[in-house]
Amino acid sequence: VITINVGVPGPFKPARLQQTILVDEVALCFPNLKIVLSHVGDPWVGETIAMLNKHPNVFLMTAGWAPKYLPAELRTFMGSRGRSKVMWASDYPILSFDRTFAEGSALDVRPQALPGYLGDNAMRVFGPPKKPE
Repeated sequence: VITINVGVPGPFKPARLQQTILVDEVALCFPNLKIVLSHVGDPWVGETIAMLNKHPNVFLMTAGWAPKYLPAELRTFMGSRGRSKVMWASDYPILSFDRTFAEGSALDVRPQALPGYLGDNAMRVFGPPKKPE
């Protein structure tokens, strides 16, 4: 599993290298690689959803976004074809676990989408947490 930031970065760095469509070739060349996009892909949210739809090996975690501010098109996708593709993430310490989990639990999506978003999808993609040795 690899994670890739998508969307305009907060620091003054070039945004073009984080445009979501650039993931397309990587996902095609490495179909067994699980690719987890991070930060929603704004302003390319539509491209993010297109990559999630197109590639079975591409997923999204919502790090860096307070769940109550997730774009409407993403929330709609989460409640339909994207039910197994989107994962909650906090972006701690910038956004706290408590705040983002509470907002995620109250998210206005179809109820059947919440278990996947809040943990089941992450367990399926990343696997169970490893116990310390």
